[in-house]
Amino acid sequence: MIVASKSGVLPIQRLRKLVTQGVISSDPQISPEQFQPNSLDLRLGAKAYRTRCSFLPVNGQMSTLINEHKLYEINLSEGYVFERGNTYIIPLAEQLALPESIYGMTNPKSSAGRLDMLARVITEEGHAFDTIPHGYSGKLYLDLTTRSFPIRLRAGDSLVQIRLLTGSRVVVPDNELKMILDKRGLIRDQEGVPVPAKNLQVEDGVLLTVRLTGTGDETIGYSSKKTTPVVDFARKDHPIRPFWEYIHAGRRNDHLILQPEEFYIFSSRERVCIPSDLCAEMVAFDVKSGEVRTHYAGFFDSGFGVEGAGAHVVLEVRNRDMPFLIQNGQRLFRLRYFRNAGIPDVLYGSTTKSHYQGQGLRLAKQFSKPQLDSESQLELWRGSSDVPSRKRKIKGIV
Repeated sequence: MIVASKSGVLPIQRLRKLVTQGVISSDPQISPEQFQPNSLDLRLGAKAYRTRCSFLPVNGQMSTLINEHKLYEINLSEGYVFERGNTYIIPLAEQLALPESIYGMTNPKSSAGRLDMLARVITEEGHAFDTIPHGYSGKLYLDLTTRSFPIRLRAGDSLVQIRLLTGSRVVVPDNELKMILDKRGLIRDQEGVPVPAKNLQVEDGVLLTVRLTGTGDETIGYSSKKTTPVVDFARKDHPIRPFWEYIHAGRRNDHLILQPEEFYIFSSRERVCIPSDLCAEMVAFDVKSGEVRTHYAGFFDSGFGVEGAGAHVVLEVRNRDMPFLIQNGQRLFRLRYFRNAGIPDVLYGSTTKSHYQGQGLRLAKQFSKPQLDSESQLELWRGSSDVPSRKRKIKGIV
């Protein structure tokens, strides 16, 4: 029988209770779709501010700094195109009144990370991004820069999620993690066979690798194009080709040179399973992995990959200052496991809307599947791009 720890990440039923108690509040009211097994989606508020720079309120309050550094105010009720490279501050719809025993962590959602959006949450007097201190009471703000695409966003869109934690024994230590890996087969190879801990590097979590090989001319990655149309965040039928270059297995010999300041999507060689008593995150950037930043988005709710033989991890990779060679099987990211402070009533992929359960290499949900990316689909998309929120019945498009 699986028993959760008293310390750890709060499960969905505790999050729902905190909303009922007013610990988490929002205007408009929080909807059922925002709840995930171990996290809550946070939504954009009605206004945004184009600012001269990004900042943290080290010696003041966010409201004061926004007034000092804003260039103009934006109304998000009808949508707004956020331009590449600009900095924006967006007050979020949700706010907190945490008890002293609870603190929080935030991260971009997969759909935001795979669009190369640098989305970081700030508290009213916070000294660090994506960190909610014990007992915090106040508003939440989003620091947003879109790096690869112009993106249309609206009030109510969810780019980030929050998880709340309690206690001191939250992270699973390496010695315990090794035993769990062996006993429960949480990391598996490409065929779904459990990998023993002795064949993995376990160091503040488990280090996993990138896949750069495939059969024939198989697509093993994508790189974003330099100039693209607008990505409408609310749509799920954008064709791939106007936005992405395909990277095929047959064009290299197990390696790839990443170009400076370009954005790539790859997948892990390994398959990952997240059981009901644990959840996990990818560590945002590890300088020991090379001159790259990996995984803007990186939280995995309980239940991810438990169906079948596990799910591959999709990697969002942005190279830094110089060309950098990566090779098939190179360790490129770290998966850190957290205990749950209760078994979630709902697991990822069961009754929740889980866009990435059982995934392999996959772009953000705003893009159609590769087999649907035909010229006829492209023309349909172009012909209706003037009404992005209108629902259309196109065969094969979800």
